[in-house]
Amino acid sequence: MKYNTGKSFFCILFAGLFLSGCTISSHPEKATAVNFAAYKSFAWAVAATAQIADRLDNDIIDNNIKNSVSRQLIQKGWLETSFNPDVWLDYTIAVDKGSRKETEPVYRYPHTQYFFGRRRIYSI
Repeated sequence: MKYNTGKSFFCILFAGLFLSGCTISSHPEKATAVNFAAYKSFAWAVAATAQIADRLDNDIIDNNIKNSVSRQLIQKGWLETSFNPDVWLDYTIAVDKGSRKETEPVYRYPHTQYFFGRRRIYSI
């Protein structure tokens, strides 16, 4: 069987370009003039405003984000403390595209049942 390198290269290139469109873009902000090696402790800032009840903004997601960031900082040698930390942390999440859930009933008239008899249609 003959191996066609041009065709396989084109397929790999097309797949790479196609899959690169599925990536999520993030825009972290960092002060370039700050020496982060001088800081060794951190704490989470307490929210001053009341949280709005939302399924995308709840305590479980908040704890998951904070635990993940805390774990990464502790691995880098930082200490989590509540008394006089070097850095106070907070986060903001912005969602560009939302989703909408649409449902339709399985039956045309969900509260009415039809029975088909020999010459009639019975409705209950």
